[in-house]
Amino acid sequence: MNSSRPNLICLTPVRNEAWILDRFLQCASTWADHIIIADQQSDDGSREIAARYPKVRLVHYTAPDFSEPEQRALLLATARQIPGQHILIALDADEMLSSNFTTSPEWTTLLAAPPGTSLWFERADIYPFHESIAVYHTPWHFGLVDDGQAYNSTYLHGPRVPQDKHGPKLFLTDIKVLHYQYTDWTRMKSKHRRYEVIETLKYPRRSAISIYRMYHHMDPPNPWKMPVPRAWVEGYELQGIDMASTKIDGHYGTDRQVLQEMEKHGARRFARQAIWDIDWIDLARAHGFASPERFADPRTRFEKWFHGWLAASQPHPFTFKNKVINKLLRWAGW
Repeated sequence: MNSSRPNLICLTPVRNEAWILDRFLQCASTWADHIIIADQQSDDGSREIAARYPKVRLVHYTAPDFSEPEQRALLLATARQIPGQHILIALDADEMLSSNFTTSPEWTTLLAAPPGTSLWFERADIYPFHESIAVYHTPWHFGLVDDGQAYNSTYLHGPRVPQDKHGPKLFLTDIKVLHYQYTDWTRMKSKHRRYEVIETLKYPRRSAISIYRMYHHMDPPNPWKMPVPRAWVEGYELQGIDMASTKIDGHYGTDRQVLQEMEKHGARRFARQAIWDIDWIDLARAHGFASPERFADPRTRFEKWFHGWLAASQPHPFTFKNKVINKLLRWAGW
């Protein structure tokens, strides 16, 4: 580390991310002084991959159940054990800083930002086959020049690092966060079905319509896609990092987690959520569950119509007709 600046610390929660973790750690190692990985009982080799990288500090999150705030709090507490001042950048394993950070004036500005400054990046979703990308110009809060402020979060999709709404903010528009989630589309859909199940259990009063809209926003064709800018990846490729392939194994731990929740609560509990686009009986057999017929599609004819309407209306949910249907369904408790 350059003693004239704070430690650059990458904070990353992990659970079965072997499909992308090598790329992530290679990229993060080019800018971070320390990479803290909080692993939640991975069984796909993620911990072994992490252990190969000298900048990684691996901590074990041993809770059996999902808890995003607890896992991120562990990351923060571990980072604060490192002596000195800290710049914290919280990335998931499928997210990389664009390689132009090495030449962008924004990086110099980031390194000089005062304590308490929150760091906001635009995220760019890379699509399957790595041929196109969609940039979301609404900034995301990815980092903090740490000033010791307390961390508070919600159960799901809360802040990644402490957030002072009244503190200074640095918005970066040249350096992006490259998001590789969509490069394995089937993995992404499995992960989102898992989120829909979590939403059902943790927020039972949340409408099925709002849950669907949140986790299926990527389904319609994206009109804003463009070719991946070379400047965003070539700096890594010149160092021998593969930025244009995806390891797809077709066996996803999130499918098993959904099956476990169905086993515990019954398939009927999740009939309102649009998770029935795959054959759960076949998946139950593949994952070794007894009596796989328990996982048959429990939906009524109306519920199947409801999911069909959600899918058909997703590209244009705010037409007059769809707003009327939406209002009627919400009035009826959907």
